[in-house]
Amino acid sequence: MNSWLRDPQKLGLILISGLALFYFTQLPVGQLYRFDEFLTLDRTNGFLRFGDWTTVYSSNLPNFQKPPLQYWMGAVFLGAGVDETVAIRIPSWIFSVVCLVATASLARSIAPAHPHAAPAAVILLASSTEFWSHAMSGMLETGSAAFVTLALLFAYRALKEPANWWWVAVAVGLGALQKSPGALAAVAVFVAGAALAARLRGVALPGLRSRIFPVAGLLALCLAAAWPLLQILLHGSAAIRSAVDNELIGRFSPDATSGMRGFGDVWGIVIRDEPFLRLGAIAGLFVLPTLLRDPRLFGFTAVVLGYVASIVLAGGAVYPRYTLNLVPLFCAVVAVWIFQSRARLRRKWILTGIMSLLLLGPLKPAILVSGQSARDQAAQSTVLPTVGMQLQDDETLVVCGWDRKTRFSPGAVSFYASNGRPFVYLAHKEDLGPKLSALTGRQIRGVCSSASFAELNAAFGTAEVVERLAPDYVVFTLRP
Repeated sequence: MNSWLRDPQKLGLILISGLALFYFTQLPVGQLYRFDEFLTLDRTNGFLRFGDWTTVYSSNLPNFQKPPLQYWMGAVFLGAGVDETVAIRIPSWIFSVVCLVATASLARSIAPAHPHAAPAAVILLASSTEFWSHAMSGMLETGSAAFVTLALLFAYRALKEPANWWWVAVAVGLGALQKSPGALAAVAVFVAGAALAARLRGVALPGLRSRIFPVAGLLALCLAAAWPLLQILLHGSAAIRSAVDNELIGRFSPDATSGMRGFGDVWGIVIRDEPFLRLGAIAGLFVLPTLLRDPRLFGFTAVVLGYVASIVLAGGAVYPRYTLNLVPLFCAVVAVWIFQSRARLRRKWILTGIMSLLLLGPLKPAILVSGQSARDQAAQSTVLPTVGMQLQDDETLVVCGWDRKTRFSPGAVSFYASNGRPFVYLAHKEDLGPKLSALTGRQIRGVCSSASFAELNAAFGTAEVVERLAPDYVVFTLRP
């Protein structure tokens, strides 16, 4: 066997470096296309547009739904003149490299006697289409996954080496600045699960008895709360209501009217995208604690069970992309399970290679993981800039957004067409009457798909067509 394959540390370094370089070359491929990617573009540009780095702006108004870390990073590149598509994707690419390193470190920490599990975990994570589809985008999920993985890695180590609790606090704080306090929740569940398992088995965990533990825990809470507290100081209590009620409590609180999600829903959110990998990992989380005689591993089992429970009970919209937070853990667990076996090293690598092939391999050109459509690109990048050039200073921009097949992202509207001013986005057909009536006496310039324009004109009947733009949009003026 080649010497580089016998040296797992060198192999891991080669793999991560090669993957980072390959996907860096893919950053300019295609265009932004996801609905939320344009929200990232708009919020990133908001720091440059308003010169205020202490507030996230969305649709040219202060917004409290998401924290600023990835938007700050993108703004640095955007302000340096980097192409907007690349500037918005670079932070996710950086976080993907962090994810690869953290995943290798997690596998090595779980099974130090089996060092080849670390590069194998890198290969498995790199073979995940779900992972790269977000790492090559302007979405926030890759950064969230990076900090959740780092927080769990350091928490696992801290249970035996208490000094790692300080690094847990740092990871939790950065995770809260990236998207949500998900890393904090993951660590809390992990510690509870590991502590319970250790107690039942009569095993001592020195990290829980260390004086560092409560102090670092308090620091983690303070860091997680820092951005929301700053927003309350700057903008009042509306900031916390928007961020917590809408994004956390509103999304994950049980709702008696909607009921609990069933097996099919959980399968679609947690398992469906990569069933071989994810089912294998979940099985491994129940087997490895006994095989490796390590009660700390039950903490990871508790995290996955807690996540599934939150999916079942959540009353708001929950998407499969949220499971990306656990994919690095899944890859580390599967790699450890393979390499702790008594099979020969070559056979372990063959099994890793088979799993990688089942996931379509680690090298995926960006165009294959994007799923973007030409219609979306044309609409966002050609129609909206034209509207922006036509918009007059005394006009209010109105955009139809109730048809999911033809709608624009509010982020794209803000970036390309709003000229830095607030606008009216009609997300539901029912908004037509109330929102347009509120603009009585004001000159409107709007853009809708042909079908949406017909519905709007049927309601008001005084809209004047200014221009029709391909593929099927109407620019109009109206004075309600």
